[in-house]
Amino acid sequence: MKNTVHYVLILDQSGSMQSLKEVTISSFNEQIDSIRGLVRKEPDTEVKVTLCVFNEDVEMRMVAADIDQVVRLSGRNYRPDSCTALYDAMGITMLTMQETVQPTDKVFLAIFTDGHENASQRYSLADVVHKLESAKANGWNIRFYCSTYDLDHFRESLQLNQENMFGISLNEEGMNLANNSMKSVMYDMIRRK
Repeated sequence: MKNTVHYVLILDQSGSMQSLKEVTISSFNEQIDSIRGLVRKEPDTEVKVTLCVFNEDVEMRMVAADIDQVVRLSGRNYRPDSCTALYDAMGITMLTMQETVQPTDKVFLAIFTDGHENASQRYSLADVVHKLESAKANGWNIRFYCSTYDLDHFRESLQLNQENMFGISLNEEGMNLANNSMKSVMYDMIRRK
């Protein structure tokens, strides 16, 4: 039986991400290339990728796509603009994954935002906290990546533990740290049987 690992990325595409656009694109593509390389070395593992990008709208770009079918990000398909519907993105993605993931699957849920919620219409903070609690109870590995400045705000409001949080400087160096963290988590999940 194959070891199935889901890499679920909820990626901010609001207007404030414009200054991080190029490094965001290259980081995502590097992660996918790295995961593909790991999977080739671990034939008993399959990786499924789910990508949700959001601004004031939430777009599920792919759901449980095979790692070899993942479409790379580019300036054509990652265009930051508008507001931040963070709670809607989290709620929609977690609901989708709850319907997709099998009980024996491993899930790495990575949420990346550079700002605060300001546009959600379907999900409230309480809804998202409830979904996060359910995901944790199901053994999902959750990491929330945000500005170091916003770390305490999100940890407290989302009721996440310190180990679920990853604060960065919102620049190329910070993005590279987040990228390396995500790759490290995936490496551990793929290698662990």
